[in-house]
Amino acid sequence: MVKMKRKYAHAPEPEAPQKKRKKKRRRGGSRILLYITLAFLAVVTLVICSLTVLFHIQTIEVTGDSVADLYPSQQIISASGLQTDVNIIMADTGHVEETLTRVMPYIGSVEVVKHFPSSVELRITRAVVAGQIESGGSYILIDENGKCLEQ
Repeated sequence: MVKMKRKYAHAPEPEAPQKKRKKKRRRGGSRILLYITLAFLAVVTLVICSLTVLFHIQTIEVTGDSVADLYPSQQIISASGLQTDVNIIMADTGHVEETLTRVMPYIGSVEVVKHFPSSVELRITRAVVAGQIESGGSYILIDENGKCLEQ
């Protein structure tokens, strides 16, 4: 048997490329972790900015059925409880319909629409007189849901 000589004495053994691959995988894993961390920090920064600095209400607009002859827009806005310079995301709009329909009987329903980045629209639907009930010589106007509109 003849032994074959290696051409180069310093030639790497066949296992060496596998070690290099493992190092590359480790580097890639740490890069992925870095990218995930940076993405997480970016999302947190955007959320914090949107809840504090960005998206402040600048305009509140009243639209829909004409109730201007009964209630001026400014009176509707002040009764709604909405204010300017409040964050549009954090603004409590859940109680607006209940408050307005209770305080202003000729308002049938209210839809609050947020227009990002800085305006809120109050879409008003007027209550329709469906009937009248005589009570003690006077009449009480009621709408289709039985709500008293005027005595």
